[in-house]
Amino acid sequence: YNKDMIDELLTWTDEKHSEDLIVILAGYKHEIEELIYETNPGLSRRFPTWINFQEYTNDELKAIALSMIKDNHALVAKNAFEKLFAVMDEKINQAKSLKNFGNASFVNTFVNQLIEERDVRLSHFTYHEDLTNENLLTITVEDINTVSSRM
Repeated sequence: YNKDMIDELLTWTDEKHSEDLIVILAGYKHEIEELIYETNPGLSRRFPTWINFQEYTNDELKAIALSMIKDNHALVAKNAFEKLFAVMDEKINQAKSLKNFGNASFVNTFVNQLIEERDVRLSHFTYHEDLTNENLLTITVEDINTVSSRM
């Protein structure tokens, strides 16, 4: 951690400024604890209140993914929902064992890869008469399988 940043943080969180200022530190628990307890002994007393947010459940992450897909004006093929949820469960469970699992950030990456794969697939499409609006927006089982194999 940058010493100048820590010194500035200490200056702004001293008793003289503490009534006019709220400082929020956000990040992974381990890294925040390292910052607070290992960089400067004065930091821990300046941050007495901690709020730990629970990780999203798989179902919540799947709901976030569907919301992101909708926000990106994309669709999921009717026959692809089961595959999408199965792959998400598998990949989320694998990712949760990693040290810095990003929770909704992981889902954001996954959804972006799905949309990118859909676009790559469509770029190779040669039958212009089949390029309906629905076809242009739809994520297919093929897209999900391709993204799954790369993760």
